[in-house]
Amino acid sequence: MYDNMMKVKFELESLDGKITKEFEADDCESWMALVLQFGDFLSAQYGYGVSERLRFVTDFPLGRERDYAISTEDWAWLEKHKAKFKEQSEMFNDWGDDE
Repeated sequence: MYDNMMKVKFELESLDGKITKEFEADDCESWMALVLQFGDFLSAQYGYGVSERLRFVTDFPLGRERDYAISTEDWAWLEKHKAKFKEQSEMFNDWGDDE
C-alpha cells in the first residue's frame, strides 16, 4: 500500500434508504480513475453502463482511462463539426414542427 491513502465514499440516498460504497485510494489516483469508479457505482445501482458513456479529453491517458480517452486533437475536430452533426441528426428528428 501507498503511504498517502485517502478514503473515498460514494453515497446515494433515496426514500428507500442509502446505498454507499467506500474504498481507499492512493492520493495520486487520477481524477479520471475516480470518476470511472463513480460511474461503475452508478452503473451497478441503475443497471446500465454509465461508465461506458464517459469520455475524457486527454493526450496522456493511463491505465483504464485509455479506453475512455479522446485526444485534444480529436475533440477539437468534433467541436468544429458539431453544428454539421446537429443539422444531420435533425433531418431525422420525428419531433418536427411541420405537423
